[in-house]
Amino acid sequence: MTFAIYHNEDVVGFAMMEYEAIDDDEFLFTESGDKEVYSFFRFMIGEQYQGKGYGRKAMEKILEFLKSFPQGKVDSIYLSYEPTNEVAKKLYESLGFVETGHIEDGEMVARLAI
Repeated sequence: MTFAIYHNEDVVGFAMMEYEAIDDDEFLFTESGDKEVYSFFRFMIGEQYQGKGYGRKAMEKILEFLKSFPQGKVDSIYLSYEPTNEVAKKLYESLGFVETGHIEDGEMVARLAI
């Protein structure tokens, strides 16, 4: 699923995520007991629109949508971010995401249990 994020008529960002059914080889998810998950590939807000609350509002709306299980029931939602990105870390933590302790492709992985 891919979403453009708008403020009025302006595209201010985008989000990409997928539904995944997990097999036993995917330790990142199975150690939490997850069998089906939604995973974010990207969540980006344009630099000129950052710090205005658009990211929080968009993430709240996207999480609300994902919790309606549009592609199937899931156990958790996963995302990742640069470990040095304190703004992203604080946003995701405030929405209930918890760091898993795993680094994937240089990014910290966080999980939101549903």
